[in-house]
Amino acid sequence: MGRGAENAAQGGAWARFLASGAAARCRIRLYPGGGVCQVAPKRGRSGDAGGIAAPRPQQRQHPMPEHLILLAIAAFVVGLAKGGLTAAGALSVPLLSLFMDPLQAAGVILPVYIASDVVAVILYRRDFSLRNLKVLVPAGLVGIVIAMFIAPMVPVAGVSLATGLIGLIYCLQVAWARLKGRQEARPFSARRGWVFGILCGVTSFISHNGAPPFQAFVLPQRLENLTFAGTATILFAIINVSKIPAYTELGLWDQIELPRLAWMIVVSICGAFSGRFIVGRLPKWVYMGLVQIMLFCVSVFLIYEALGVLL
Repeated sequence: MGRGAENAAQGGAWARFLASGAAARCRIRLYPGGGVCQVAPKRGRSGDAGGIAAPRPQQRQHPMPEHLILLAIAAFVVGLAKGGLTAAGALSVPLLSLFMDPLQAAGVILPVYIASDVVAVILYRRDFSLRNLKVLVPAGLVGIVIAMFIAPMVPVAGVSLATGLIGLIYCLQVAWARLKGRQEARPFSARRGWVFGILCGVTSFISHNGAPPFQAFVLPQRLENLTFAGTATILFAIINVSKIPAYTELGLWDQIELPRLAWMIVVSICGAFSGRFIVGRLPKWVYMGLVQIMLFCVSVFLIYEALGVLL
């Protein structure tokens, strides 16, 4: 059996995760002179592409200002999310999807997530809810494993739609409770934590949109600002690290160019410190209201984007 055929056999469900068989053996390159991702096929020892026709590598392109701006904004909102404004991170992949494939965008932005996770964990190392993490972390890892199997069969738009509906339903429930004058905190529930934790893992793996399920579970507990932000930071730092083997197997960040990645990481770190600064100085009711508004906007955006693909 040739090298390309052997790789196809070993790929299994991962190969079907991409739109075409050839794409599963492609490497993503974020060219320093290009500002966009290019796709180049991985080849076997004999120079074949696994027996499947693959697109020829594109030449490097000159930087497009609008692409550079979108890359910078995406990196900054990732940092804001890690700094405590968790819902902001859901915008990173859609921003990059304006000029690259969404799956490529997820691969490109993952190293930025992980780098900013390191800074954010240091910032929030003393501020987190251990009770929530004891449930959400193992549940999130279970969600990652589930996502590895269902990703080939579930369209990204379908996951985005479900994620948006979770966030929107929660926001409507909060609005209804306020109208009725019932705004008491909801006690922690390990059973609900497992459900929402698994949803965090699934949605985060496929589209980096794990914030709505997390917020729908944790926001009703009315934790302190820093505790809420730190719990989210540590949870998604662990989830993001657990994605590395799967994303590496897919080849989604094999050849990301370091110069471009380096400045994106610097921008995301600036965003993390900015988010931490904002969270630490806002009154609790303002911070929670801001998070809920962001969650509502992101949820509506995800639903609109998903329906545009599915309909």
